[in-house]
Formats: sequence, structure tokens, C-alpha cells
Amino acid sequence: MEMSIWLKRERKNNTHKFLQSQAIVWRLSVIARRYNQQGKEGLVDRRHQHPGPKGFLCDERQAQLEIALQEKAPDGGLGHGRKVGDLLTELIN
Repeated sequence: MEMSIWLKRERKNNTHKFLQSQAIVWRLSVIARRYNQQGKEGLVDRRHQHPGPKGFLCDERQAQLEIALQEKAPDGGLGHGRKVGDLLTELIN
């Protein structure tokens, strides 16, 4: 019984290793293709050039949220996630 469990675990580990190696091969082929098409410029790390997703608040409500976060909490306590969530609910509705 123990041997069969060990074999299953080994098979799972080997499958995982195989998939990892295939992912590396795929990624390297993407990098090589980009280098062949664009030269050195194709190797530049562009992750920080993406602006990210658009926020779900309009500019006016985003400004209201920023102002509210700089003020003291209405109950005098510390601000925390729940209070920010309640404020966002008010701004969205």
C-alpha cells in the first residue's frame, strides 16, 4: 500500500516538473521570438509601463474618497477596512 502511494506521489511530482519545464520552454520561445522581431528593444521589461486597470470610481468620487481618508474617522476611532468599505458603498450608491 505504501509503495502505491509513493508511486502516485512520484508520478504527480514528475508531472508537475514536466509542466514547469514546458512553461519555461514556452516562455523562452516567446522571448526569442520577440528578440528576433524587435532586437534588443524586445528584451526590455515592460511590466512597469502598463497603467493597470481603470478604477471603478469616477474622478469626482475618487477625490471624495481621498479627502475622506485624510480626515478623522466619524466615530473618532482609527480608520480600517470596514469603514473604508462602508464609505465606498456610500460613494458607489
